[in-house]
Amino acid sequence: FWLLADRLPRCKRTRLSRATHWYVLQTAAASMSSFFLLYKYDLIYYEPVVATPAFWLSIFAPFNALLALRDVVFLAPLHRLLHQPRWYHFHRLHHEVGKDAQSLHAFHIELFDLAIENVGAPFLLLCGQRALGLSVGIHWFVGLLLTMHDGALHSINPFSVMYFNPLLDWLFEGNVKHQLHHALNKGHYLFVPWSHVLPKRRRADCDRYNHVFKTDFG
Repeated sequence: FWLLADRLPRCKRTRLSRATHWYVLQTAAASMSSFFLLYKYDLIYYEPVVATPAFWLSIFAPFNALLALRDVVFLAPLHRLLHQPRWYHFHRLHHEVGKDAQSLHAFHIELFDLAIENVGAPFLLLCGQRALGLSVGIHWFVGLLLTMHDGALHSINPFSVMYFNPLLDWLFEGNVKHQLHHALNKGHYLFVPWSHVLPKRRRADCDRYNHVFKTDFG
């Protein structure tokens, strides 16, 4: 808030509601419970962080694979479906958050909706590891990166870092894309803005962001 100051749209200068605080606790409790179960069955593991290429590959390869799997296999067909009248009641709570979206609003979500978006990709990744004869498991740091990514999608800062890779964070304006989804409550259904590989599409989304939020971010 301090960094962006007067450049921040007024709709984003609001306090979090009591309901959001409750959903933050609920979602955090559910997430930590799932992490504990995966850890109990050796599907999430911990190793000390070391500055070696092999270690960082063991973190960022699963992280990027999970982002892609979640988008392509689950969000592409199901997120659009959840915006259809017949199924919208499962997703309505998350869209109580509109233009006012902030990082902690990532947790303002029903547990069923949370499961639809987040359970399938880790399962597919673990199955893929097993099928390829690789060591089966996900470092706990990957879960931390995913949590930070989803918070950054909802951040008030359109320049939010979420891929932890300078090239990808320059190429993909993920926050801009997801903020438009919440502001318009339609379109922009994927979390990774794949269309931004085309500069004109990236520029068009940034221009629309500025138009919708009455801002002048470059």
